[in-house]
Amino acid sequence: QLLWYPSVTGDLSLPSFTENADAPVLDREVIDAFLQWYLPGVDLRDPARLPVTLAPANAADFSGLPPAYIGT
Repeated sequence: QLLWYPSVTGDLSLPSFTENADAPVLDREVIDAFLQWYLPGVDLRDPARLPVTLAPANAADFSGLPPAYIGT
């Protein structure tokens, strides 16, 4: 997989989310809608409990995750 500037923690309180809440195209409302569509019924308020498929930084071991190129 190819990840350009990925969100790897799921923590919506980080500056990258709060400072860009009104950004064109991917504003906070759109990101919230995508997350609810992708993970219906999941409590997004506690990023530490998010599945590693959404927040790979939560994984204790990365061996189970698919190979990835991360571009920044």
